[in-house]
Amino acid sequence: MLRVVAALNGAEYVDTYGPTVGHDMCKAPADRWIEPLQPASPAAPAHPNAKGEAAMAGAVLRQLDRRHRY
Repeated sequence: MLRVVAALNGAEYVDTYGPTVGHDMCKAPADRWIEPLQPASPAAPAHPNAKGEAAMAGAVLRQLDRRHRY
């Protein structure tokens, strides 16, 4: 749905979910990028922690890099 809405509005969609696969809230604190309902790190429940945010930022930066290559 997000990809379609982005396309309909002339925006570019970047998949930030894909990089987090395998790092879900059921993983050990050292391995997860999404916090459980009772977070163990500074993050909102069921939201990305610092590692997850860094992974999503990396996905966006890679897309920008691909888009701006000459």
